[in-house]
Amino acid sequence: MEELNTQSIFWSYQDYPFTQFAHDLLINAKTQESLFHLQHDSGFNINVILYALWLAKSRHGRLTKRNVNLLQMTIYLWHQRIVVELKYTHALLENDLTDIAINIKRQLQEEIERANLIEQRMLVESRPKMKILKRDAKQQLSDACASLISYCELKNDSLIIRDKNALIKLLCHVFSELPESDICHQINTVFDHTKNSASNSVQLMWEEF
Repeated sequence: MEELNTQSIFWSYQDYPFTQFAHDLLINAKTQESLFHLQHDSGFNINVILYALWLAKSRHGRLTKRNVNLLQMTIYLWHQRIVVELKYTHALLENDLTDIAINIKRQLQEEIERANLIEQRMLVESRPKMKILKRDAKQQLSDACASLISYCELKNDSLIIRDKNALIKLLCHVFSELPESDICHQINTVFDHTKNSASNSVQLMWEEF
């Protein structure tokens, strides 16, 4: 996994509670592997996932499909033209170990971090959910999983076992006050829901055909 050079822009993460939340998870050795898998192997936008978890944990509730769609529309151009292109350029130099390539990769990584920080701020400033709700830890977990279902339905992919395991590990860290059994139960619900949704979509396509 790529080394995170956080010192040069650490001050920026203090500006929003969400960016600090995301920063802490992205540099945590216990969650990095899960986040890396969800982003690089399964094609999730990690900033959207982290924002959904932060909203739930902060008692702002859950994201509907409409909320998630609006969030993705808000960041789409920035994500595709800036974040994705920077990561693509970095990947082209992955196996180049010359001094100049290493220096370029270091600078690119700093720019990727800044671009992600801007994207996180764009999500916050879209302000789809800002009211504080009366939610206990189990309700916060339920809100987080409901938001994940909304995201997966829009992504139109069913979760695979590795996705499920990565989400369990991630949520066990975010909701550390809850027993792992509660988290596994909720993620299994997300897993089953997305699997059924994908099956229904395929069936509908065949019926239309």
